[in-house]
Amino acid sequence: MNKFRVAIKNKDGSFRICEVCAIIYRVDGIRVEYTYAVGNTVFVGQVIIDGENAIIEQSTGLTDKNNKEIFEGDICDLGNNYRITIIFKDAGFGWLDFPNSKYARIISFSGHNYLSEVVSKIEVIGNIHDVLS
Repeated sequence: MNKFRVAIKNKDGSFRICEVCAIIYRVDGIRVEYTYAVGNTVFVGQVIIDGENAIIEQSTGLTDKNNKEIFEGDICDLGNNYRITIIFKDAGFGWLDFPNSKYARIISFSGHNYLSEVVSKIEVIGNIHDVLS
């Protein structure tokens, strides 16, 4: 089963990451029903996915070394402060290597024997919507 989350832009420009409950395809666009918790209170909402103020991201189905689920858009550390960005491209997951350089390249998860070795080293440290130091 596919699992999704949605990043919703707040008024201050930051993003709130919410769990997707339902995806609704309508004539006026794709709507997402979501939940998020603040303390012990759970909130439910609905938003139209527009790619700027609301961005939907899919789970890879994998977990990092701390058993945290890895989603498209996550920034992960492979050790020694070597960071990668998880992406979904051409119907598959991979990562963007050297994302902030002219040497940027995409590495696909599919077809690599070392996938289990790499995943066991990955640590999710944030996502593309966070400000990382």
